[in-house]
Amino acid sequence: MFKIDINLLKEQKWVEVDYTESKSSVFFKSIKEFVLADDVKIDGRVILDDNVGARFVSKLNTALLSECSRCLNKYNEFIETRIDVELDYRELEKNGVDIQQEILSTVLLVMPMKPLCKPSCRGLCISCGCNLNTERCKCSEKIKVDTRLEKLSELLKKMEKQNGKS
Repeated sequence: MFKIDINLLKEQKWVEVDYTESKSSVFFKSIKEFVLADDVKIDGRVILDDNVGARFVSKLNTALLSECSRCLNKYNEFIETRIDVELDYRELEKNGVDIQQEILSTVLLVMPMKPLCKPSCRGLCISCGCNLNTERCKCSEKIKVDTRLEKLSELLKKMEKQNGKS
């Protein structure tokens, strides 16, 4: 948790926030949905707003240790996003600002549902399980094609031949 100097906020109507939450903090260690690969860096402002009390506007940068949903390799997913939160001025005056829940919510919202190490990831062979990004599978010729999809297989081979000639 970080504290905002209320008197400074009243004088200037805004306060710069440069805050780093350690990836090894107890709060983030308890989260099971993701693992941080880097500290969470917050750069922004708390702005006094007559309509809502105060507003916290910032940019969040971090990296998550992710697992590719196709090839299962571990990689760092870099996240850069914006946080825009209304703050209760009375709560701000009493207790400061606890943005850990906002960080958690924001990171969960921007996490990809199906993380990919790269958009062109080819995944694993459905037969032998080899990583098709790093090696060519020998069993792909042996895989039986569903007879209902045989025409599509022929079309794919035809397209591959045409692309090879180009």
